[in-house]
Amino acid sequence: MGVRGMVMRTILLMTLSAICRAIVVGQSKQPISTSIRSVDFRNFEYGVCDGPNVRLRKGRHRYGDSQHDVATFTSVRYVDFDGDGKQEAFVVIDWSSSGSVGGGVNAYVYAMRGSSPVVIWSRCEGRSGATLVGKTIRFGYPEYIGDDANCCPTFQTMDTYSWRNGRFVRIAKKRKRNGY
Repeated sequence: MGVRGMVMRTILLMTLSAICRAIVVGQSKQPISTSIRSVDFRNFEYGVCDGPNVRLRKGRHRYGDSQHDVATFTSVRYVDFDGDGKQEAFVVIDWSSSGSVGGGVNAYVYAMRGSSPVVIWSRCEGRSGATLVGKTIRFGYPEYIGDDANCCPTFQTMDTYSWRNGRFVRIAKKRKRNGY
């Protein structure tokens, strides 16, 4: 190999070395996000309260044999529930079923622990609904007493949750008797 070949080889190796350093430095400068807003809740795996986990893709998951057995991402709202200066995510997943319940809501609050989202509160019920009012969660659901038929719960109940002493607690329960 002549002098010219050695020079070309040296230039090539220096260029490749600089490119590799730039790639490594660029990768090391990308911080791991600790913000709950970095989580893509439309493409996320949720633990279902009394069932298997559900993996949403593009905000949907089909389960069961019927076209009506679907879980759908409804909303995410960001609130600093615990006053630590970091937001948590209030996430609502609607689900429908071909069974007699017909559908309901799974509601979650996620907080970041390091770089991972962790559930700090959840409620899942058939024929239910969840809303966020300020920093308060309202969860409405049918309440069955004794041998109530699935169609006819004794009460429609609204539980209200708020962050107190390091956790969510129910601060109110209002019942309305159904007229069945």
